[in-house]
Amino acid sequence: MARFLDRLNPSNSTGLPFIKLWQKNCESVEAAIAGLQDTIDAVIAAQAAADAANAAAAAAGAAATAADAAATSAQTTADSITDANEIGTSFVSGCTITATDAGTDVTITISAHTRHYPQPDGSTVDVAVNGGSLTGRAYTTLYYVYYDDPTRAGGAVTYASTTSDTTAAQLGDRHLVGSVLTPAAAGGPTGGGTVRGPGVGSVLV
Repeated sequence: MARFLDRLNPSNSTGLPFIKLWQKNCESVEAAIAGLQDTIDAVIAAQAAADAANAAAAAAGAAATAADAAATSAQTTADSITDANEIGTSFVSGCTITATDAGTDVTITISAHTRHYPQPDGSTVDVAVNGGSLTGRAYTTLYYVYYDDPTRAGGAVTYASTTSDTTAAQLGDRHLVGSVLTPAAAGGPTGGGTVRGPGVGSVLV
């Protein structure tokens, strides 16, 4: 908004030089005020532009965060699918499973062996798995031997057995080792079979 200063009355000719000087000073001051207003208007416009830019940057940041979360979710899904494929087709080598009459029940012994995880590129990741035993099992019963290994690290795993092939199926973190039909009371030791590639359902008995 323009601001104007009061002018002197030029009716007195003797004061004309002073009046002219006053007029010039007034015009200079008015021009300075007008320039200051222009600067204020420019600052306001610049602040509005900065606010708009900040809002756009915030929106872009939120979009980037959402995209990153989506990518992470997709990668997690892909990793889960890969893990599921690896466990589903994994198999063992160098393993023996034997069942022996322990007097009142049966002990199943699993030897140390290697677990193989097939990879999409055709290679395999191999881990060493310690041996172990399961005691107190029933006579003349078909047992499936397995262990759970979320990290796929092998080593000292905890073996378990079940009479259900569904329970022993290689899903999630479950690793099927093989199966064995235990001997009758006073019967000789029996040998079982181990899981072969491609994994699920390939148990020799």
